[in-house]
Amino acid sequence: MSKNGKVFWRAALPFSAAMLVSGAVQGSPALAMAALVAVGLGFGVLISLFSMLGQRKLARQGIDTGDMGPIQERQVTVNASPTEAFVLCKRALLTAPKIEIEQEDASTGEVRATTGMTLRSFGENLTVRITRLTDDSSQIIVRSEPSLKTTKLDYGKAVENVETFLRNLNRTIESV
Repeated sequence: MSKNGKVFWRAALPFSAAMLVSGAVQGSPALAMAALVAVGLGFGVLISLFSMLGQRKLARQGIDTGDMGPIQERQVTVNASPTEAFVLCKRALLTAPKIEIEQEDASTGEVRATTGMTLRSFGENLTVRITRLTDDSSQIIVRSEPSLKTTKLDYGKAVENVETFLRNLNRTIESV
């Protein structure tokens, strides 16, 4: 089954079931209950369309849309000490639009940032962790997850956040 097909069924079935139960509780006739199920299926089509538009937007930016889950994590190795990598990561986060650093701790090598609410997301939490591999290299792990923990679909916002950070990090490293 295609990605959009899965998105459709993940949205349509629960919404249709909720509409069906709501109609049954209210004692609606069968025709009204069928209309409620149709509304649920229409909702599934709408959500699938938003997901497809999100995939197209990311594809235009050259971002792989293989995994569109709302929680994304990537890791990279850089030729920089943990202290240098920490500074590079902060610069990379600050060059991304609509990202604010909420908390930073150079001793643990962790930076936490947030994005605001958009049409595709209720906001995202980004966490960057830097660990020492050798004196001259560090591992950077970046993770993006929705602020609203019950989010099941974010239309590629987490993928976009992680990939934007990695691109900004590469540009920052090249400019040093």
